[in-house]
Amino acid sequence: MTRRILVAQAPARGAGDRLLTHVPCRVGVSFWEAARPVMTVVVKATASFAGDGPRRICRWVAPRPLTARSARDGEDRPLPDDFVPSKERTDVLLVGNVPLHARPSGEVPPRHAVVRVGGAVHSFTLANHAPGRLPLRPPYLVSTAGGDPRVGARPTPEHLDVIEHADDFDYSVYQSAHPALRCDDVQTGSTMVLEGLVDDAERLEIELPHLGARVACDWARDDAPTDADMHLDTVIVDLDEQEVVLVWRGFVFTKPTPRHDVDRVIVGFVGDERFVRSDEFESKFTEIFCELPRGTFSNAWELEDVRAGVEPPPLAPEDLEMARYETLDQVRGPSPTLRLDQHARIAAELVEEREPREKVLSRHGFDEFGWALEERALAEQMGSLPLEEGEPPQEAYARQFVAAQDALARPEDDRFSPEDYVAIVVGLEVDDPKRVLHDAGLSLGAWMRIDRRWQARLAADGALDAKVSALLGAERERRGERPEPVVDDEGRIQA
Repeated sequence: MTRRILVAQAPARGAGDRLLTHVPCRVGVSFWEAARPVMTVVVKATASFAGDGPRRICRWVAPRPLTARSARDGEDRPLPDDFVPSKERTDVLLVGNVPLHARPSGEVPPRHAVVRVGGAVHSFTLANHAPGRLPLRPPYLVSTAGGDPRVGARPTPEHLDVIEHADDFDYSVYQSAHPALRCDDVQTGSTMVLEGLVDDAERLEIELPHLGARVACDWARDDAPTDADMHLDTVIVDLDEQEVVLVWRGFVFTKPTPRHDVDRVIVGFVGDERFVRSDEFESKFTEIFCELPRGTFSNAWELEDVRAGVEPPPLAPEDLEMARYETLDQVRGPSPTLRLDQHARIAAELVEEREPREKVLSRHGFDEFGWALEERALAEQMGSLPLEEGEPPQEAYARQFVAAQDALARPEDDRFSPEDYVAIVVGLEVDDPKRVLHDAGLSLGAWMRIDRRWQARLAADGALDAKVSALLGAERERRGERPEPVVDDEGRIQA
């Protein structure tokens, strides 16, 4: 079986450092030759701008399928080839239909449209003798600047079949947008302006997502991952579906056997302002790598998958487990997804042991692996210095854990007499604690709560405190000290 390229995608973090859900996307790879063997990585995501009003904020939706062929002349919805090796600039493309209305007199005036994005401006006119929804293609489309008016994708070379990429190769042949809609850079979170294209607004502003795809290539025999230097090089505005399709592309040089050279492709989504543009790989990818243990894992899409219309084969269970555990070797752990009070409540339920551990975790949306990540995140939070004045996180968590335990109290917690209490206290000192609590019908959590309540009663009642102290002394004298365990030569306690 041919080895596939593994994709490990970290969850994205948005404003306020709260973990978001995974940005839905499709990740594809292709292999080609330039001066050296090259692997291109493409990440495709889709965002909806549906809504009301003249300004819309995009939100992620299910990703569009990858396209594995060039656009063809005469198509109503010409789309670009997602598997081209590289582009020098960003293509901005429009597909769909635009309404053309008749006046009361029956005249059908033309519709003038303008697109502004990333410093590029392009205007064109839609005209027809009859009203209706017109596709954005000739003969209904006329460019005000003259020349080829198409605003959808134009045909590009089928690179894997006919193109040899020499050192002086002109990669502009892979640009598929109208020349006026080729931008040097489109920033995450930037605003695209459409005029005369949406029926309910003469001018529509679309705020693009504030997160962009970043990719690191992890090598099978090299400890240093490589930045694939991703760029947003394709923006498709679908007027019918009111969606924006975003494609990021980057590449890395490989060896002649890239499938064995590349261990995995690591994908994350980060805003431009938080992605440090420097030569320091760690400073750019720390946030992505530390969140990767909570990631999703799959095989990358390849050209043959898309052309055949089949999904990449799923990871075998043992490969998925290995992929998850390979993410744990980070110096910094993931950030917590729970507030301190939420974590304390789950921890209190676990130590209470009223339900099977797996059932408690599942009810709160965790498995053992995910809860272990949350525990590590909490440990790092507890070990960090507070950034602001106020209650330290260690004290806050201890207070909230006690409150969570107290909230789980039951009436039978009060069934113990002073003699019962003393028997358990001394039993824990001299016997196996697990057996003592089991015989008393208590979990560790229940005992922690009951002991706190008894300590409070003793502090408030001098007579009761004196009685319990006398009982403790008598019971300790009766039971004696716990015998020292027998240890063998290798330090193991003998039964």
